[in-house]
Amino acid sequence: MLGSLQAQRDPTTQDSVIDAAGAVQRTIANGLDTIGPAIFAALFAGLLAREVIIRRRRAAGSSAV
Repeated sequence: MLGSLQAQRDPTTQDSVIDAAGAVQRTIANGLDTIGPAIFAALFAGLLAREVIIRRRRAAGSSAV
């Protein structure tokens, strides 16, 4: 962590890994900004509900055996 903080303080540092990570972070941030918080929350809730359903089905199936 200290290395990344140090690299961010020095604008003359050129590191392809830091540049790539920054590009990925910007892409994710722009995507989330574009879809908005309501859609993101709905997608997250849907994924969470799906996981709960899958786990309950697995638990019910294993206890029936």
